[in-house]
Amino acid sequence: MSQTQRDKFVDIACSFKGYTMKDKAHRQVIDTFNAHCPDGYRMTYTDYHCAASVSAWAYMAGVEDLIPCSCNVGVMINKAKKMGIWVENESVKPEKGWLAVYDWQDGSNYANYDNKNEPDHVGVVVSVKNGNITVMEGNMGSSRLYGYRTVKVNGRYLRGYIAPKFDNGAKAKKTEVKKIQGYITINQKYKVLPTCGMNVRENPSVKSARVNGIPYGKTFTATKRLNNWVYSSYYRGWVCMKEGSDVYLKAVK
Repeated sequence: MSQTQRDKFVDIACSFKGYTMKDKAHRQVIDTFNAHCPDGYRMTYTDYHCAASVSAWAYMAGVEDLIPCSCNVGVMINKAKKMGIWVENESVKPEKGWLAVYDWQDGSNYANYDNKNEPDHVGVVVSVKNGNITVMEGNMGSSRLYGYRTVKVNGRYLRGYIAPKFDNGAKAKKTEVKKIQGYITINQKYKVLPTCGMNVRENPSVKSARVNGIPYGKTFTATKRLNNWVYSSYYRGWVCMKEGSDVYLKAVK
């Protein structure tokens, strides 16, 4: 059964629980974000990454049109206001798939005023039960890992919410993955040559759905080859090597 937009977004976010900045999963998050660079800034693997993580999960889920993607929480709020999805009142009960925005300088009398300070952090609301909000986040704590945080509804440090306009009846972007035959097994590293990066597709065809992206200059390992296409297990899809005289990938040692 196909997932809704909301469920796929949250499930992808939660799939990163427990990973640290030393894991390949973190590099996948940053690489996915950098394949799009919504604000023109390319993240490094050591940058603070809460907003970039949320944005990368949106790209992975195919809901980037519903999420104000950025690597900066303040920019996310400004974009959300323009999209009409910013919720200033942090005392409301959020919904699954909303983005919880935090301000670590919130005062001790937080319950009696509307916090309008500069934001510091963001995560994805997983569930709300008995007045407790479970949020999936990147860049948590001093170890800056991926994990769950639990906060109270209208609790201290909440700044507000971003409420994407998910269509609860709409299914997340998905196309049928064909059973690919005729490929050869390889173990070859390639470097991405186009400055705009390369699309990663579900099947070896330019008409197939885009599932990821690889930034310019990035090196990846291909495990399959079919004609002018190679498959990356890490990026979970096929990348075109060349079209006519245009060469997109360079084999490297």
